[in-house]
Amino acid sequence: MLTSEIKRRIDACRDVLVGKLPLPTDQVELITLALIYKFMDDLDQESLTLGGKRSFFTGELAKYRWRNLLPQTVSAEERVTHFSEGMEALGSPKKAAHLPGLFLDIFRNAPEANA
Repeated sequence: MLTSEIKRRIDACRDVLVGKLPLPTDQVELITLALIYKFMDDLDQESLTLGGKRSFFTGELAKYRWRNLLPQTVSAEERVTHFSEGMEALGSPKKAAHLPGLFLDIFRNAPEANA
């Protein structure tokens, strides 16, 4: 269900992207990719909570975890750069060889977040 709070947050994200990605379809695509990126980190965190281990953000990808974007000590510019590098790494067959093919395909042709 799309609550007013979720709609407000999506609109705020879209407003940030307007200057970078003027086409609404590109904005929606990047927001969707960001949600998938976060979902992958959430799955890793849930696995740890249940006594398992991370499946997505392991090895070289560990530094790109969604939670690494959240600290207030990270500037907005650093967040965009880190997110953009993470998206590129997630689409790299060399860096993300352990990911299921679906996730590699999703991120392989991802638009540049800081284009």
